[in-house]
Order: sequence, then C-alpha cells, then structure tokens
Amino acid sequence: MEGENDRQNFLEYWRQFGNIANINGMMLNANASLIEKNDRHDVCLLLPDLKGKTVLDAGAGIGRFTAELAERAEKVYASDFISEYVTKLQELSAEALKNGKIIDVTVADATCLSYPENSYFLVFTNWLFMYFNNTECVRFTVNALKWLEEGGYFKLRESCSEPSTRRVGNRNETSLHAAVQSNPTEYRFSSVYLKLIEAARYVDSNNQKWKFEIEICGSIPTYILNGNTWRQVQLIAKKVKADDNDVVLSQDELKNLMTNDWIMEQKKTDSIVDGRVQYFADKIFANELSNIDMTNTESISSIFVFQSSFNPWYKRIFPFSLASNKYCHVWTNEGNRELFRCSLTSANEERNIGMFFTYSKDNVFNALDYVKKRNFLLNSFLAIDYLNNHEVNFIESFNNIASQDAKILLLESFSNEDEKNLKLSKLNKQYTVKCVTENVHNEVKNVHQDEEIVCDVTSKKWMLINVNH
Repeated sequence: MEGENDRQNFLEYWRQFGNIANINGMMLNANASLIEKNDRHDVCLLLPDLKGKTVLDAGAGIGRFTAELAERAEKVYASDFISEYVTKLQELSAEALKNGKIIDVTVADATCLSYPENSYFLVFTNWLFMYFNNTECVRFTVNALKWLEEGGYFKLRESCSEPSTRRVGNRNETSLHAAVQSNPTEYRFSSVYLKLIEAARYVDSNNQKWKFEIEICGSIPTYILNGNTWRQVQLIAKKVKADDNDVVLSQDELKNLMTNDWIMEQKKTDSIVDGRVQYFADKIFANELSNIDMTNTESISSIFVFQSSFNPWYKRIFPFSLASNKYCHVWTNEGNRELFRCSLTSANEERNIGMFFTYSKDNVFNALDYVKKRNFLLNSFLAIDYLNNHEVNFIESFNNIASQDAKILLLESFSNEDEKNLKLSKLNKQYTVKCVTENVHNEVKNVHQDEEIVCDVTSKKWMLINVNH
C-alpha cells in the first residue's frame, strides 16, 4: 500500500548519495561530466521565455538547472530535502545575488510543498516523479495546475520504462548504485505520464476549471547519442482553461487509473504493435523518397513523419523502413500516447541514432517548432489520411525549416469522387495526384493478416498527393 513507507524508502535511497553533492551524484552516473552540459542544453531547449517571470525548481538537488533558470527568470524558488544539496543551493543563491539574481532556497520534501494559486509562471522538475509513488505524482500534478498562473508552464523530465545506466559489476558500468542495493525508483511508461498530465483538472477559487495542454514531448537527444536510449523523456505543458463540461476526476480516481487502467491499455497496445517492422504504406512512401539526396554534408536533413491520433494503429508509417544515414534523419511525431511509447521501444531495439520521436497530439505547429529549435532541415513531410481531420495550414512553418526541393506527401483514401474532390479542395496550394490504389491494396494484403484490416484498407481507393510549397 502506498504511503509513509514509500516515502521513507525514497528518502533513504537519496541520503545514500548525500555525500556525493556533485554532478555525478545528481545524475547517478560516474561519467556525468561527459554528458551533463549537453543534457542540460537539451532540457532547457524546451523552456519558454522566462524574462521577468517567477519559477519553482522543485527537487532542485545541487542546482544543476537552478542557476540557469535564475539567469533567465526574475526569481527562482528552489527546494530540496538533502542537507548537502541545500548547502550547495545556498552557495548558488549567494553567488547569484552578487549578479542581481534571486534564488530563494527552501528545505523541503517536494511532496510537502504548498503555495497559493497563481504563484509561478514555470514549475520545473527533473527526475522527480520517478521518486514519487502514484498518489504523490497525482497530487503534485494537480498542485502544479493550482500554483501556475494562466498560460504558465509545467516542465517534466523522467526516466521511463527502465534505467538509463548499467549496474556495477559490468566493466562498462556508469551507474553509482550497486546491484545489491534496493532501488525504489519508479520507471513508468511514458504514456502514463502523458495521460496523467492531460487528464488532471483543477477548479480554482473562482470555480474556473484548468487543465494542461502538452505542447511537445520527446526523448533527450544526448542520451540517444551517448547511451542509445530513447527512454529519457521530457515534456513541456501549458496551463489553459478547460471546458465547462470537462469531467474533474478526483485524485483517487487518477491514482487508480495510473495504477491499473493506463498500464493495461499500454500493455494491450504493446501486444499488438511491439515487434512489428512493416506497415502497408511504407513502400509507397519509400519509393517516392528514393531520389532525395541524402549525402549533403552541409546540414543534417530529416524526413518528417506525422502520425495522426485519429488513425487506427495500422495506418502508420514504420520510420525505420525509410532510408536514413548520418546526414539524413527521420523525425516522427506521434499523436497517440501508447503508440509513442511503442515507438521508443522500437528505437531502443533498433538503436539507430538517426531516429527521433516526439508526441504532440495532432499539433503539427508545436512539432515543427521543436524541429526548428533543434536546427534540423526537413526534406519531406509524410502523412496518411491527413486531410480527414486536419487542415493544410502548416506550409509556411514547414517552409521555414525545409529545403527548397522538399516534398509534402499525403497518402489519402476516398470512397468516391465527391470525397476525393472534398479532400483536394482543402489544399490551397498547387499539387499533383497519383493513383496508388492497386499498390496500397497489394501491400496491405502482403503485410497484414487480419481480415478486418485488409477489408478496411481495400474498401477504399487511394491517392498520393504531392503538395507544392
């Protein structure tokens, strides 16, 4: 049963490392100095503009991010419960004050923090929820909604599904905790965190309902490049008004969903998707991309794959089927939370560092904005049945980060000429259309054994649209 014993286990676990009040101790990695700067850059890349703002750095440790937050913000409130870490934070605070920056240090367990409504513009956490039980995760998430001002942000970064460092006893070991030590850390599914943040609601003192809108979620690039792991996951979520008719789940209900339903939903999706290495649309797109120059060394280009949340799981593109090398990556934005987690599983198995995955629920602008921040140059945009539920209003944003000869390829299904023309009428740019019905029907029969899937796909005609931009 969750409760006092859980918290005591976490407290004792971290007190083991209190005497290692440095970067290695914070990252529990003996080689942390090799990746710390790049890791910090990756995390801070998602931060909003903090000029003149107030920030909460909860579970700040020795202040890996506190000083940088203070450089950007008006004031930072930093808290931790390990005395050695608090001493480091106080030293940071004194140094910051010399430069006119304010860091207010509090000795407190992050589970016990309490603030009034609208206290902060940013609530920042890094490897915090993995040391909470489910009840504490729920409580902190709802409290973050309370503490943030309208339009404020919640920043989360966690190790998902498994540790990112190996155990002592292996000569390649980098982890600081020995194999014999008890590790109470919770390595949750990334989809569970996504669902918690999107399901949480807060009703304020004026009876206004609030929720989080996740802008972007993705793997930490430094861990992909240096550890071949895609399960270091971060996200940024914005506090926005919720609909009046939104259901406000109790904290107990959210905790039960975390403990049971959301895990079962992920495992069900895993059982369908894990191990699958081909989808019916893969060859259709691969053939169209075969003439793209992937040897240009002037900049890293990327194929951008947009996976709509409205599509069933089999209307997907398997990104690993697309050609990639050190000059051309594949960036996939997934709109389904469970399938996003499945993508990370595939990435960990394939170990192709040219693959990058994000989650943004059907918001192509947020995904493209993050691509821009990462300084990627896009050579193509791929999607299936995009015109069923989305507008082609992203072209200007796409052009800002696309090569001159980049392609926008939409594989679209239709039942009759009226439906076909309705889809084409949504395009406000010139385009060319290729009939690929026979190709799609043949591919789905080759790839999928499920009769319902084959029937669904073959019941429609298919066209491949190349949109001029």
